[in-house]
Amino acid sequence: MMNCRGLVDLAGLKEKLEKGWLVTEIPAGQHLSIHGLGSFKVLAADWQFSAESYYEQVVQTIRQLNPDWSNIYQVTAAEKERNERRRVSYSPNAVDFYLKRALFYETKEGEGFTLFMKHEGGNHLVHLVVYEDGG
Repeated sequence: MMNCRGLVDLAGLKEKLEKGWLVTEIPAGQHLSIHGLGSFKVLAADWQFSAESYYEQVVQTIRQLNPDWSNIYQVTAAEKERNERRRVSYSPNAVDFYLKRALFYETKEGEGFTLFMKHEGGNHLVHLVVYEDGG
């Protein structure tokens, strides 16, 4: 499952790409909206993926992480219809943490936020996490 402003399986991702709900490029002069960060006018850009190549990149990444292609969740037609009828939308909320000690899997939570970082001549969208203990 992927968070695409709501959880989607691979078929749902493909559907959002085909319908243009999720796009891989924005024409110059148009606005790029990044949820929770802002809206920015695109002056010029060189986009890395088309809709097809983006979908294939996601599939390739899943295969790299899960070579057996096991336990891949698929939303059934009945589940999709029920969720649409009941207006249910799952939107996961990740918890920022690091592994403090492997013994007993002790973790430490932090507070994260998104920002732009300039590095080696490029601008990057990054997620910065701050930990109380400096982790």
